[in-house]
Amino acid sequence: MPDRVAIFIDGSYLDNILRKEYNMAKINYQELANWMSGHKKILRTNYYACHPYQSYTPTEDEYRKLERSIKFFHMLNSLPRFEVKEGKLEYRGQREDGSSTRIKTDNGYLICDFSSKRYRKDK
Repeated sequence: MPDRVAIFIDGSYLDNILRKEYNMAKINYQELANWMSGHKKILRTNYYACHPYQSYTPTEDEYRKLERSIKFFHMLNSLPRFEVKEGKLEYRGQREDGSSTRIKTDNGYLICDFSSKRYRKDK
């Protein structure tokens, strides 16, 4: 059994679960990582997420969301062995129902990082 672990967190998925299932409960991310590691030594915790979408002429609400996101990412990056891997959220038009279509790149980073760490042999 390995005595060290790397943790990969899909931030967007975690945010959705916290919003939909737990009424936006606040969590301690360092304690979450410790719990996820089974209290083994943590090599790193990578948190994959995108800043909120900003339109060409951002609204006050979009600015506020971006400011909160920047502060949150800064807080995570200040935790021991944490790193935020920022993707990009891009507008891709509107659906027939009028809702916007957006695509994000953070999950691609998650898959590449996980794959490279999973199959690399440490010496």
